Amino acid sequence: MSANNYSPRVFTCPFCAVKSNGFCLKPACIAAIQAQQTPDEPDEQEPETQLPIDARIIALDETSNYYLEPEKQRLIRAIKGVYLYDRNRHTHCCELTPSYYLIFLYNSVNLTDEGLALDNEARGELYDEYEYGTGGDNCYMHIRIIERLAEKAEAGEYYVYGDPKVSFDKSDYNEQIEGLVEYFQCNWTVW
Repeated sequence: MSANNYSPRVFTCPFCAVKSNGFCLKPACIAAIQAQQTPDEPDEQEPETQLPIDARIIALDETSNYYLEPEKQRLIRAIKGVYLYDRNRHTHCCELTPSYYLIFLYNSVNLTDEGLALDNEARGELYDEYEYGTGGDNCYMHIRIIERLAEKAEAGEYYVYGDPKVSFDKSDYNEQIEGLVEYFQCNWTVW
């Protein structure tokens, strides 16, 4: 289609039958449109049903996020970030692929045999620096990645807590998640 053949679209106002290339701006027509868009009685909607929480804990190897000095590289096998997520809650972060919202709980340092052979004070310094001295951030990860990691997880890297068996009438979703975070930060189940 060439530029010479262009013709603007013509609209007809459903209230006054005036033809124009835009919307009718007569006050009576605008009032009629607004009356159609805001009904007197709100539609009654079914209450949203809340799925129970399916709490899971997973340890993700985050060693590459740290700069380890060469003498510490031989002592530390891995630094793992431990996260809580709800398997029943999916988020679409501006994309079609669903993600889990991972809530950071704590870091776990896994030492090599040489690191385990250190005295208590030296081991304590490593733990203080990398477990207690740093904190992670909450993040989103694609569900397929987490599910694949959970399938391949070794003992101590994945934990299924499941439903906390608390009614949403007694405590809303966020309160239950906060309670689970507190519980798992104090009771390490994954390392």
